[in-house]
Amino acid sequence: MPAVLTAQEGDFQEQGKSAEIAEAFVPDALLDAALVARAQTGDLAAMETLFLRHEVAVFRLAFRILHCADDADDVRQETFVRVWASLGKFRGDSQFRTYTLAVCSNLCRDRLRESKRRPVMLYGLAPGETHVSANTDPQARMERSAENERVRRVIESLPPLHRETLHLRYVEDLSAEEIAAVTNCSRIAVSVRLFRARKAFEKAFRADGLT
Repeated sequence: MPAVLTAQEGDFQEQGKSAEIAEAFVPDALLDAALVARAQTGDLAAMETLFLRHEVAVFRLAFRILHCADDADDVRQETFVRVWASLGKFRGDSQFRTYTLAVCSNLCRDRLRESKRRPVMLYGLAPGETHVSANTDPQARMERSAENERVRRVIESLPPLHRETLHLRYVEDLSAEEIAAVTNCSRIAVSVRLFRARKAFEKAFRADGLT
């Protein structure tokens, strides 16, 4: 699938490269724990590193839920303001990534409740979600592009809860336990949501093929 990057995400990825090189051989969870400990003492550099490590994932989740790059960027910034303000209360019961995505998810839900409207997709696929090899022949690329457009169209037709559940599972690759922590619901509820979201997608996908 073709890579579709907004200017925001392109900047985020460039800013994070140096941090990624330095941290390449350190397990993510351990590195985050060390950075959180430093940030909790007021180390702004540690908090900035956490920001660079996780802002793309936060932006992707917000974009998938809200379907608007500007709103997603607002939520991205507000997420880290909230996380920074509440970091002293963070006890490490969950991974920092899970905690941050949970804050993002709650902010998106608040924004949807405030708007009381179905968000409109303006910028195509979620940034960084897709990729097509440069070696793919033109015919294959055209066919894959058409299929990707169909998948995007079907996903954006689903309710926000289904979109969020599918995104967390298949784009962010979170486990059911991590999704439960992000969405503040039980493990069983996550299983039910995933089942319903997949069924909704399959039904919509088949219906889209008939049009």
